[in-house]
Amino acid sequence: PKAPNGRIAIGAASSIINTILTDAIADLAVEAPQIEVYVLEEITEGITSRVMSGELDFGVTTLWSTIDALFAAPLLQDRLGALISTK
Repeated sequence: PKAPNGRIAIGAASSIINTILTDAIADLAVEAPQIEVYVLEEITEGITSRVMSGELDFGVTTLWSTIDALFAAPLLQDRLGALISTK
């Protein structure tokens, strides 16, 4: 079969890019080196509008509400905490 090729445009927050996407893109580069990956660091509102306009193929972000024009699926749960100086 013919190998896939083309370009994938992804939007995500820097925390997702640094913790998840970097390894996934490295794996994709080994499996399908002919696929060009474009990553845009952006906040939720920007990712949402860029996916809806077709500028991005998909985004990995938080969605606080349902948007009829987009399909959303949970990928992971995150544990957030506060850091406070004890000095």
